Amino acid sequence: MVRLYPFIWMVGFLGFVASAAAGPLDPRETRARADCLSGKYESGVALLADLFTETGNSNFIYNQARCYEQNNRPEEAINRFREYLRVARGISAEDQSDAERHIAECQQFVIEQDSIRRRAAETTSPSGEGASGGASEAASKGASEGPGEGPREGGRRLRITGALAGGVGVLAVATGGILSLFVRSTQGQVESDARKGTYDPSLDSRGRTYNTLQWVSYGVGAGLVALGGTLYGFGHAAGKREARVSVAVEPAVAPGLGALAVKGRF
Repeated sequence: MVRLYPFIWMVGFLGFVASAAAGPLDPRETRARADCLSGKYESGVALLADLFTETGNSNFIYNQARCYEQNNRPEEAINRFREYLRVARGISAEDQSDAERHIAECQQFVIEQDSIRRRAAETTSPSGEGASGGASEAASKGASEGPGEGPREGGRRLRITGALAGGVGVLAVATGGILSLFVRSTQGQVESDARKGTYDPSLDSRGRTYNTLQWVSYGVGAGLVALGGTLYGFGHAAGKREARVSVAVEPAVAPGLGALAVKGRF
């Protein structure tokens, strides 16, 4: 047993020398490892960058790559692994194979993530299958309500159209009233000339024209007022009850008379 003491002493001495050669672990490396494992990869990578700058040890670049990889940053990890292979000198075939394996895993992860994003985009895109059902439903609903508008929008447009038509109708009736004044004035002049024994054919023709125009104005004006009131009523009902309104306007022509016929359903 005594002979073993020198051997044991020598082993202990060699172990001490190895420990002293390795030196104490830099606290920044410990913090960098903790930051990478806790998701603070930016801080961890920055600490490792400082350590590499001071020591030139390529293992810190490798650890940067692993930090990115652990935090699902495959593109950055690939760049750092490749930088490690470029900078490192005299690494073993095993270390090189290990770095290349990590690069391949990160590349596969990127491909999988791109595939997931592409499928999600196709699902939410109007051209995707997930949107086709909604688009078909919207199209069938739009077909029943009218192109590009719902009941409220259609009702608002009907009210606006009705108000415009009614306003034009009032102007037409007012024009008929003015023409009536011309008719009476012309007729009075013709009768006065007749009592004097004179006759002006152009004056008589002008009076007949005024007479025709006044009744056309009255007819068109009345028709537009009626049309405007009907459209406004349908629009009000459509906007209030959200019901589909179907309106058709058809011209009605009779000898000496022009008018518009309105057919509605809601």
